[in-house]
Amino acid sequence: MNSKERCVLITGTHQFQKHVLALRTVVECANKSNILLRVNAMNNLDTILESNKKFKSGIPYKTGSTNNLYIDTIKSTTWNNNPYNIDYAVLYPLDSVGKSSSQKEIMDDFNIRHVKKIFLVSWTDTHDFSWANKYIDCHVVYDVEEEDPE
Repeated sequence: MNSKERCVLITGTHQFQKHVLALRTVVECANKSNILLRVNAMNNLDTILESNKKFKSGIPYKTGSTNNLYIDTIKSTTWNNNPYNIDYAVLYPLDSVGKSSSQKEIMDDFNIRHVKKIFLVSWTDTHDFSWANKYIDCHVVYDVEEEDPE
């Protein structure tokens, strides 16, 4: 979090925990910050956040004691609901953006919002993320530990 790298790609075999790790890290390290979670669809949030809560774009959800979490999707029609002063962004799953024609638009929006640190998080690693290479400063691999190493 304190490194100079602005955009971090997180891949690996820990399929359902990579975005949790990114969000937890931001929430624990940030202070009085606006955090953006950008997902593929609002109706996937129950699975992504493991919550039955009905989330809406444009609503600040308290995380930690001093942070606000905002949520939108990879569809630009949801972006104007959230403030433009975003400190940290988590984009999950990156796999959906690879299928989208709006990759540049999504990344440009992070620049417009002056996001300090961006976490691009994959769901599976079977997709080609090379389109994002020009944005990525650091690549972290988060793999599941072997259950039985012998």
